[in-house]
Amino acid sequence: MGLTDDQANAVVRLIDGPTAAGPNIPANLRYLLNAWDPIGVARTVSDEYDCLIDPLHSRLSVGTSQAEISDFLRHELADHFGLDPAHTDTDAVADQLIAWWARRKDS
Repeated sequence: MGLTDDQANAVVRLIDGPTAAGPNIPANLRYLLNAWDPIGVARTVSDEYDCLIDPLHSRLSVGTSQAEISDFLRHELADHFGLDPAHTDTDAVADQLIAWWARRKDS
């Protein structure tokens, strides 16, 4: 599962507001990760993917490529969460994360 472009834009508008504030970055990333929800627990455990927030923020901040973010997500799914990443769309999620990051910088 992933976010549509409209949903990703809404994250920037609703959480960051008209000016993107640094403290809201974790909330944005949590929202995006919970929308993806590769384990299927986000409705009951809202912080399940919080371990990914800081590493993703660091990678997005330095302009890490889509391929590298997708690789990071695949690695975490396999090593940390014990999932087969072949059954998740890490490329699409990486695209959404990078697009969100670019939109939040432009807002």
